[in-house]
Amino acid sequence: MNMDILDKIGIKSLNPMQVAVGKEITSSQKDVVILSPTGTGKTLAYMLPLQEQLDRDDINVQMLVIVPGRELALQSHEVLQSLKCGLRSMACYGGRATMDEHRKMREVNPQVVFATPGRLLDHLEKGNILCDNVQVVVIDEFDKCLEMG
Repeated sequence: MNMDILDKIGIKSLNPMQVAVGKEITSSQKDVVILSPTGTGKTLAYMLPLQEQLDRDDINVQMLVIVPGRELALQSHEVLQSLKCGLRSMACYGGRATMDEHRKMREVNPQVVFATPGRLLDHLEKGNILCDNVQVVVIDEFDKCLEMG
């Protein structure tokens, strides 16, 4: 774990869940399921080890994080940005013009995209997001994503 990143965001140590998730992600090629109450740091738990696996020089999307709503898309994007780890990211969600997001996507060339299911589908269908280089898919708040359909 990169302690410099934790220092940057003012965290002295990770909680037991975050440590366990980090170990599982870095030592296994299997899917990982995190069950933990709201506010326990799940986003940081998966983001810290996964950000280390991504290529900062690659301009393609390498990680998709599917979230149920705008608020979590923005919050998760902010968590990654706070790490100051050199990855470009973008939050994509409904309620604003897809074309505006597409323009911004071409400017940013995000390596990580946080997206709601409907907006992600829209970008995939239009070819705005290509999955050729995607290494990681995270479904955050999976139960809520299912409830939304």
